[in-house]
Amino acid sequence: MCAVPSRYGATKVKNEIAKDARWLTSFVESIIRRRDNQSRSRGGDDEVLLASTESVNALHHHDLLDVMMEATTTEPKKLTKKQLVDNALTFLLAGHETTASLLTWTIYLLAKHPLWQERARAEVEEFCPDGFIEPQVLTHLKLVGMILFESLRLFPPVPLIGRTCIQTNRVGPTLVVPEGLEIVIPVAVVHRDKSIWGENADEFWPARFGDGISGACGNPLAFIPFGAGPRTCIGQTLAISEAKAVLAVMLPLFTWKLGSSYSHSPDVTLTMMPEFGMPIVLEKLH
Repeated sequence: MCAVPSRYGATKVKNEIAKDARWLTSFVESIIRRRDNQSRSRGGDDEVLLASTESVNALHHHDLLDVMMEATTTEPKKLTKKQLVDNALTFLLAGHETTASLLTWTIYLLAKHPLWQERARAEVEEFCPDGFIEPQVLTHLKLVGMILFESLRLFPPVPLIGRTCIQTNRVGPTLVVPEGLEIVIPVAVVHRDKSIWGENADEFWPARFGDGISGACGNPLAFIPFGAGPRTCIGQTLAISEAKAVLAVMLPLFTWKLGSSYSHSPDVTLTMMPEFGMPIVLEKLH
């Protein structure tokens, strides 16, 4: 379902990931340096690497780096340059790469299932008859939300979640998980477990989410595209809203199908993406 292509050995994959990580880190550092220089040229404080709880909460109104590099409280928490880079990378990857993966596979699934595409289009046209997508309308797009959830189930952007055990734990009567052990949770496997989701676990059926997550699988911890517990993705609501907004714009304008050159090969490097791209044929609606 999401295996690493056979021509890649583990070492080659690791080296490619490290190379990409170095490039991305360097790119983010260059943006921060440019913003830092701009702030100083405007007469700002030399130590502009400042952030606070309030500023982070205001991210939906401001540019990330602008917010992180300004003091918005009387006692802001100062960030080191490394912390600033790490935070920027986290927001970049969590806020863009994963949402792009979600939209890519949702567009794929709707191309494969034109009836669901038509149903989603009808819902959008019902709530947005004039073509304007108001933020408050997104909460009414229930069917679109069900489609997105089913896409997250079948093609979770992060199909493997790693956690390090910080203290010895006992699971059940015999299993002991020692401190320091790294545990990998196979999200993609859990999401297709027929004992949880039923015999149609491998099929695209958004209606399973008609009564929410608990109605779909009976256990909310069986659906974990955003993780779970204290480290649940802080941006999950934003991600779903972004994806709904994109689909709400696309559906009334276009109908689409898979291009003939598509080759199905979900690949995992950072997030689950089609190894050979996602050729889509768009047809403009009147």
